Amino acid sequence: MDKTKRQSAILGLILLALIIIGDIVSGAIGVGTPAAQAQAHDTAPLGTWLNMPTGTACGVGNTSASMCELMGNQSYRGLLTVDTPIASSIIAISVGLTVNCIIPSNTVGAQLQLQYANYTLGTHINSSNFVNIATSIFIDASVNNPCPGFLEAPSGSLPFSNAGRGAFLLRVVGIGGGGIGDNPRFSSVSVYANENAQRIFYGRPVAITTSGFTAQAVTTFAVTVTTTVTFQWIATSNGVLVESSSGSCSISAGLNGCTSPVTFGTIFGASPNVVVDPSSNGSAVTLFAGSINLLSAQTLTV
Repeated sequence: MDKTKRQSAILGLILLALIIIGDIVSGAIGVGTPAAQAQAHDTAPLGTWLNMPTGTACGVGNTSASMCELMGNQSYRGLLTVDTPIASSIIAISVGLTVNCIIPSNTVGAQLQLQYANYTLGTHINSSNFVNIATSIFIDASVNNPCPGFLEAPSGSLPFSNAGRGAFLLRVVGIGGGGIGDNPRFSSVSVYANENAQRIFYGRPVAITTSGFTAQAVTTFAVTVTTTVTFQWIATSNGVLVESSSGSCSISAGLNGCTSPVTFGTIFGASPNVVVDPSSNGSAVTLFAGSINLLSAQTLTV
């Protein structure tokens, strides 16, 4: 073989080698192919609980194993901290569960249950066993539980017994799944928190003159329906009780106060001291405090 032929053969081998290397890098052959890559990775859509455990493994009363927690691990927990100087008889916290369900469980009775444990802020560990709170959510597309759809459950009160700073660790467990082949999917799982407070009425006099004043009845939170507030008043001059009586006014829905003009039976020599004291009882009121996302799956539609 002469020199020219040898050079041509060498150049041909080099060109073939470059083509093979290019195919490997671009994914045309071997481990770089899209098919091979897909086999090497989890291809389940985001938010899918693969093989939700059976009722035997994770049923009511036996949800302590990690595989019973949302998505089969302990990564989807949340912490709720509360710092209040007021005792729980005045303020308490309730929590509930919301779920955006995309694909239901294929097992009748499958559900998600919210749980809490006491959490110690100083040592940053939970200091009690997890227990159920609030109502569970069925994810089986049963009556009144649409999936796809948004699901929510009534809240339950956390056990605050003393004022001060405290915390609760929150998690969700699955109950009664179908095991292999049961793959419910969620785009979000969240805990909503409500503050249960007390609506209190109080009164004050304004525009006091020698012949009368205007009584104001005010509440700490706006009323949801028109509410009549009764009150008593006392007017004194130089510390001597001169006149007293009672009255009322109506607070319109959406407002937190009302007024009522009061005329004295006699004319005072100077504007008296007046005290207004509502006699209506307060009532409980629920305020939205916030939400904690336990799971939020990003989805893309093309």
